[in-house]
Amino acid sequence: MSEKPDTSLNDEAQGRSVSRREFLKLAGMAGAAIGLGAGLGGLVAACGDDEPTATTTTAAAGATTTVAAGLQKLKVGMILDYSFPLHVMWQHIMEAYVPHMNSTGGIKVGDQAYEVDLIMYDGKRDSETSRSAVQRLLNEDKVEFILGDESTDYWQPLTEQAGKLVIAGSPSPEILKPINKLTFQATYLNTKPAQIWGWCSERWPDVKKVMGGHPDNLQGNEESRKLEMLCKAWGQEVVKEILYPMGTTDFSAIATTLVASGGEVFSTCGGGDVSDGQFFKAMKQAGFDGAKWITVGFVPGSATKVVPIENHENVASSWALFELPKPPAAAKELYDVYVAKFGEWDYPAIFHSQTLWLLKAALEKAATLDATKLAEVMHAGFEFDSPDGHGKIIPRPDLDNPQCVDCIYAVTMGVVEKGEWKVIEELSLDRAFEYNKKTYGWA
Repeated sequence: MSEKPDTSLNDEAQGRSVSRREFLKLAGMAGAAIGLGAGLGGLVAACGDDEPTATTTTAAAGATTTVAAGLQKLKVGMILDYSFPLHVMWQHIMEAYVPHMNSTGGIKVGDQAYEVDLIMYDGKRDSETSRSAVQRLLNEDKVEFILGDESTDYWQPLTEQAGKLVIAGSPSPEILKPINKLTFQATYLNTKPAQIWGWCSERWPDVKKVMGGHPDNLQGNEESRKLEMLCKAWGQEVVKEILYPMGTTDFSAIATTLVASGGEVFSTCGGGDVSDGQFFKAMKQAGFDGAKWITVGFVPGSATKVVPIENHENVASSWALFELPKPPAAAKELYDVYVAKFGEWDYPAIFHSQTLWLLKAALEKAATLDATKLAEVMHAGFEFDSPDGHGKIIPRPDLDNPQCVDCIYAVTMGVVEKGEWKVIEELSLDRAFEYNKKTYGWA
């Protein structure tokens, strides 16, 4: 059973345990912390409750879009929550990469190349706002496909009626209820933890006591459930776990409680940014020098900008491909275009952005815009390349939902040793599959 710290904050600020639908209506505390207007720097048009305003990667809202010579326009919609920092990163990645993709040939569908006109709306994780935005995408913008977020279950009946294929970037299968044959959930957030955990369990087989700290939100609760599953599969015990309020910056009391539990491994999924770095620092100050620390989502990344890397000593996770001495071509390409637009790399939300690369790969493989045929390709599974590595789409029958597909990747594992990230081993797709097979009971 996960424990939540007692705080003096109100219910919303604490990130209290709420139903999923309640949670989706709450503004992210972290988003408030960065200051929405200043944090976006005018890049995102503010959306009114009744009249959502689009952000487009090819033209300002209401402006005429110029299509590259020889390319037809392909309109794709996207729903985001601009109060949530990871979604702002998601938006930034799209603003940087889509124009680059269009200028280098776009998406090849059969004999025709397409320029993507990506239209993004702030759904605010609110049922009425997100439905209004999707209705506008369908009825006014006339999009062919939609990339969704955690609010997808609110509006997918609209896309089903319209016959539009949806790919949602969310770690929770709940967003696919009710089941819609044209709506898919696809992200590596479900499969990469199994790879990290399996690799660490084999590398340090004597470690058996696990403690965890996760934000008390939809993702954090999902990772909490996943941690129990991982430990059960690999023969460990969760001796202490705490769900902390969104926006937490002082982890000293939480760290003290966790260290007192006697855990040998510390697992977190705070988002790989400031919260993870601050959490690691607090654990170190509380006296934790146990066997290893494990991030079950991805490497801390930008956390080291706020908290020096020495506070990440013994952290084991998958290596960010952009930081490899010789990054794969797709990773370097994204890094270069992102830095060219925004000045520096801030570890954008690659896991949500997978929806774009997956859509591109599916379109190129199916050689058609027909949603039904694309769905068949998604179900069948296929390999593709993306900035997060060489991946494969696989069905998830263990979730009892035929629309759940997941991305598995050939990842590079590393550990922080003496203040430096050190590459330890590259994992093949086959090995990644075996780790997930053991964790989830795949046939």
